[in-house]
Amino acid sequence: MEYTSPQTGNTYEVKVTKEHRTDYREFMNPETRYEREYTQFTIYLGGRLVQFCFNEADIANTVAHLENPGPDISSWCD
Repeated sequence: MEYTSPQTGNTYEVKVTKEHRTDYREFMNPETRYEREYTQFTIYLGGRLVQFCFNEADIANTVAHLENPGPDISSWCD
């Protein structure tokens, strides 16, 4: 799957994978263990992983934030 940014014209490759995780309702209690499945959308630019998200509708916002990160990416140390 591909996504082309309307801001820069960059074309990103998006790989969709199903992930499984073991979750516990109580700390490490085997009786409360269950498998949780979710979909991950991994975003690549030029073959390099640049970002990911867990909802297909969030791909556009994730790429927009990657291209124009805004003030929340930095810290007072930078």
